[in-house]
Amino acid sequence: MLGAALTFEDIIFAAMWAFIITTLIRGISRLIKAGKPSAKLAYSPSEISDVLKRCYAMFPKDIFIFKGLTVKRGMSIRVTTFKKSVFEGKLVGLSKDDIVICVVTHDHVIAQGLDEVEEISIIEQV
Repeated sequence: MLGAALTFEDIIFAAMWAFIITTLIRGISRLIKAGKPSAKLAYSPSEISDVLKRCYAMFPKDIFIFKGLTVKRGMSIRVTTFKKSVFEGKLVGLSKDDIVICVVTHDHVIAQGLDEVEEISIIEQV
């Protein structure tokens, strides 16, 4: 039987088994990947509180005027830069030298130079 030629049925049968084995391997691989924890950064509330305390110390001014708009600490604002980056968050404050603002978004704490800010708009008042 070593020298016997493969029939069409043998080739189809081998192809079906290859497909089944490949599907099983891919399914097991997906299950293993799904079981791994995601790469989320989980911070404790005390760590977040400490970071915000430092931000309040570094950005002590709680009211400033930008192009006629009075902005106060805690307001929800949308900041647009000259590079057309847009981010939304709560204002922490303005630096002592009136150069940098700090905004806390859902995921980040952003310090942005006022000379790079094109527009600030208020989303809602606190």
